[in-house]
Amino acid sequence: MRWFLLSLALLIGGAQSQDKTPEQQQQRRDGKENAKKEQIGTEKQPVVITVQPTKEDRKEAEARAEERQNKKQSDADLVWWTRVLGILAGLQFVALIGHAVIFRSQAQALRDTIGEMQKATFATEKAAEAALIQANTMVSAERGYAKMSHCNVLNLNVVTTAVQFQMEIKNWGRTPVQITNVCLCAHIRDAADPLPKEPPYGAAQSFYAFLVSQEAVYFSQNVSAGEQTSDVQDGNKTLYLIGYVDYVDKLGTKRRGGYGRQYFPQLPGLGSVSQRATTMIASARRNAPHLENSPCRHSLLK
Repeated sequence: MRWFLLSLALLIGGAQSQDKTPEQQQQRRDGKENAKKEQIGTEKQPVVITVQPTKEDRKEAEARAEERQNKKQSDADLVWWTRVLGILAGLQFVALIGHAVIFRSQAQALRDTIGEMQKATFATEKAAEAALIQANTMVSAERGYAKMSHCNVLNLNVVTTAVQFQMEIKNWGRTPVQITNVCLCAHIRDAADPLPKEPPYGAAQSFYAFLVSQEAVYFSQNVSAGEQTSDVQDGNKTLYLIGYVDYVDKLGTKRRGGYGRQYFPQLPGLGSVSQRATTMIASARRNAPHLENSPCRHSLLK
């Protein structure tokens, strides 16, 4: 059945093609050729479809173009400021290096200055010490020196009882002094008994005298070994005559001049104090820290 219908269709088609005139057939052939020549949509003649944008599309396109332009300008500004910041960072780094060099030089200069100041301070201290020594030397050279000494011979072989022993206080300095107190007493100890650290002074007596340079004043003191005279003469005991004189020099400084003598029966007479007795006399200075002891005369006096 299918073959029958197909054969019938072919017969009808052939009859229709034969019924056409030669002109129609020629037009048909020309149309096919022209169609072949004007065929588009191929690779050689692609189809181009132009879509006309609407008003909204044009506005959107303009907005996108403006946005792209703004972004381009922003990117250019960002690049420019980035370069500026890079240049500033480089300058800041150079400035930091310069500051470091300046600080180092300033630190070195400060160390040098401190060293010079230390040297100057040391030199100033030395100069101040030298000035103080010079001032003290001038004061020592110019101030008054009150000293106490005995005037007559003490001979227990001749005098066995109390005797009025004459003493002298003299200003050996260059400026006047004011005498304020005098203390003098006899002290007897066993020959083998060490002297005490604290001098066994008696009570001081007020004694007022104004002495200029090389001027002297005198006073008397009872001196006696009493019942121990024979022991002193035999050397079993030692007789000391100790004391001091307090005075004020011209500069208003309170001072003390010490006195100490030891009786020697073999002379007979008073002589310089032995080493042990000198320790006792020196402790008088510790008892009067606000006073200055002048040295005792150690030459033999008869």
